[in-house]
Amino acid sequence: MALCIQSDRQNTPGFQYQRPGRQVHDLPPLRLLVTEHQVETKICDCGHRNKAAFPADVNAPVQYGERIKAAAICLRGYQTIPYERGCELLSDLFGCTLCQGTLANIIAQADGLAADPVEGIREQITQAARLISTKPGHGSKANSGGFIRPRPPRQPA
Repeated sequence: MALCIQSDRQNTPGFQYQRPGRQVHDLPPLRLLVTEHQVETKICDCGHRNKAAFPADVNAPVQYGERIKAAAICLRGYQTIPYERGCELLSDLFGCTLCQGTLANIIAQADGLAADPVEGIREQITQAARLISTKPGHGSKANSGGFIRPRPPRQPA
């Protein structure tokens, strides 16, 4: 039983308790997570070497994972942070010492992966614009380039 700090009385069964709460929201400590993959090579009695395979996406002795690459791409591409500052930020936040050349390679790799989907989207937008511009009332010689002409605003009834 606890004592009252004012009267030194012990808490009785009728003693009223209050529990105000306080919360602190914070980020967990951020550090790179390193996963080591090992494979075995077993030699058969016949002399053949049987070597296990690494996971398909693990193709170098040391490499960066998809999440750190995504963070780097976001910093450079979306947040438009310069290469040098992006490398500093990755080091400060995650303890990931990336050089500017590696960051540039990560960005170039992402650009290469995005090229085909972006081109497909561009083609679909162009086709949709051409379809709209060929509908009766929507096309004109001035609008033959496939661009959508804005409609005039509706007049209130």
